[in-house]
Amino acid sequence: MRRPRHGFTLIEVLIVVALIGIIAAIVIPSFLNILQQMTIKKVIADIQSIGSGIEIFEQFEGRFPVSLDELDGGPYFDRWGNPYQYLPSTDSTWNSKRRKDRFIVPLNSDFDLYSMGPDGESRPPLTARVSWDDIVRANDGLFVGPANEF
Repeated sequence: MRRPRHGFTLIEVLIVVALIGIIAAIVIPSFLNILQQMTIKKVIADIQSIGSGIEIFEQFEGRFPVSLDELDGGPYFDRWGNPYQYLPSTDSTWNSKRRKDRFIVPLNSDFDLYSMGPDGESRPPLTARVSWDDIVRANDGLFVGPANEF
């Protein structure tokens, strides 16, 4: 007489575990990519907002703020915990520190505003490898996005 079977065989359990592993291998990288894109979009929105605040400050005060601390709502940190970098054209180090594109042409004529990206490192030319992941404001605010897309 055969007994009724209760439970799963080892093969059935291994098949289920393998299927869960395959699904996780497909879903997790997609989810992480979506989170990264959302973070970049939030930093872009922050830079646009801060840039607008700087322009409003300049209109009312007749000068650019010396630092972001002069704006309301600070301190300003990006989603990776790094402070936003700001350099007005009135700064004495403006010419040596301003951001430059691949043709070594300055990105802005008024002020530089950018995030150093996830690695927290940056160099003035966008061609430097550590600057590729920066989120930059360029063309006097007409472009805000990843440095590798400019």
